[in-house]
Amino acid sequence: MRRAAEPTYYEIAVEHQDGRRFLLCYSTRKSAAALARIIRRRWDQVIALTGVAQWFPAERAAGGYQAGGWLIRYSGRTLHQTKSEGELPYASLSRSLRS
Repeated sequence: MRRAAEPTYYEIAVEHQDGRRFLLCYSTRKSAAALARIIRRRWDQVIALTGVAQWFPAERAAGGYQAGGWLIRYSGRTLHQTKSEGELPYASLSRSLRS
């Protein structure tokens, strides 16, 4: 029996302009609408990490959302790539790295 192909999981990162990077989650969908939905679902996590409650679309297309030196976007890596290149630290609710 043929096994169905595994879905591709895309890394969504929270990045600060000073170089700090954290994993928000992985998503099987890679679109602006999916990213907005994920941010809404993880709103408490985003605020706990960044301390920023008002986000704006990034300047370039598919650039994610930006505020206060932070950027939330698709990193360009898949789960498979992160396993070999190294995973980002998880952006948990208990972590507060406000700048």
